[in-house]
Amino acid sequence: MKKTINGLLLTLFFAATAPAEFKVLVAGDSTVANNAPKCGWGDFIGVYFKSGTEVINLAKGGRSTKSFITEGRWNDLISCVQPGDVVFVQFGHNDQKINEEKGTNPETDYKDYLRKYADEVAGKSGRLIFITPPRRRTYRDDGTIKSDLQPYCDAMKAVAAEKNVPVVDLYTMTGEEMQRLGDDGTEFLFDTGDRSHFSKTGAEWLAKLIMDTVRAEKMLPPEFLK
Repeated sequence: MKKTINGLLLTLFFAATAPAEFKVLVAGDSTVANNAPKCGWGDFIGVYFKSGTEVINLAKGGRSTKSFITEGRWNDLISCVQPGDVVFVQFGHNDQKINEEKGTNPETDYKDYLRKYADEVAGKSGRLIFITPPRRRTYRDDGTIKSDLQPYCDAMKAVAAEKNVPVVDLYTMTGEEMQRLGDDGTEFLFDTGDRSHFSKTGAEWLAKLIMDTVRAEKMLPPEFLK
């Protein structure tokens, strides 16, 4: 009975606080962006939201938590946020390139940039959701999938807990499925000859994993979704 009452209270809370209109804004790298013929999941989440929802995908290939800010892309995004808007943020692949200017340390500045995102979305009364980066299609000789991005996944989850931001653990979900399918079995999910960038099928798969989790864990008001 208590669980039912809590669920009802949550529904009433969302109904009272959800804006009549909202938009969805997306920040990320090439696994999120529109890079045809490569595909990112940011272009495929719109079908999960109520009809007429505007999705603004500002993700750009090659960007990190750091370079997305230094290039002014984050400022462009945050300036558009209105109360109740949804903001998805996913970075990690390019943060890992620590020998380049855009690289970050998962224990220091990567966390600081994520904190900036969280604070500024909260300051606009937006609804931020962190997405951990998807796995690359890289396997060890024994057939196990590599876990080179694990420190960034862990860092994002730590900041999410600190800032009370919901997080979709795409890194873990993709890793489990890609381990099950194996190297040859995951080829169709990626762009031809590529082990980081996704095909249309792969990007649609990522979008479904994300939005199924958003719905199941009630990260957004139910009336936002189809």
